[in-house]
Amino acid sequence: MRNSSLLALLWIAYSAVREVSVSSSAAAFANATKVMNVQQTMGMDIEAGVQAILGFGWLFKIANWYYLVHFPVTLVALGTAYMLSRSNLFVRFRNALIGATGIALFLHVQYPLAPPRMLDGYVDSGAVFGPNPYELAGSDGANQFAAMPSMHVGWAVLVGLLIWAFSAGSIARTVAVLHPLITSFVVVLTANHYVLDVIIGGALAGGIWYLMRGLQQRPLSPIPVTDQDSVSSG
Repeated sequence: MRNSSLLALLWIAYSAVREVSVSSSAAAFANATKVMNVQQTMGMDIEAGVQAILGFGWLFKIANWYYLVHFPVTLVALGTAYMLSRSNLFVRFRNALIGATGIALFLHVQYPLAPPRMLDGYVDSGAVFGPNPYELAGSDGANQFAAMPSMHVGWAVLVGLLIWAFSAGSIARTVAVLHPLITSFVVVLTANHYVLDVIIGGALAGGIWYLMRGLQQRPLSPIPVTDQDSVSSG
């Protein structure tokens, strides 16, 4: 019940944040210009080039479908970890998911960001080739300015780390590596995120995962016993 309550509160917070952030369009487009300038300075402005080189209709469609699976895949991973949990992996995954998403929600409010697909020179693959995630049932009012950091990538990194920790098998660990890598490629190809969003989202999720691992492994400090306690117990 406690686990369900924490996740439910997180979802309520997400719903509230996305409604607040939608009103920040001016700031979102101004921030997009800043991000693009930073990426150009660092030689990371590859989004338009990726679309130009790999802009095949069939590939866009596959990428659009893969973009949609991140939420159900994360839920399946959470449920599987709960049923098969060992060494507190479910607790670590749940806490990392809540921690990373909570920080991301705060950043989405503080730094609304228009994704590349909203700018000139980029293809909005969802709108052109489908399926469009913002035309699906339940997507009304979705915050389309929640680009920085990318929680598509953040959640994919957490799922990958969970799979890696669960299994030493080569197939499972290949999936653990490929899922966040493919997700990173997909969000760039579909112009839903900048490369900088991908890097920060992945780093945030990975950092929280290892923070939670350290907290779980930290031994409990003994309760100090005072002289008064000794006298009382005697």
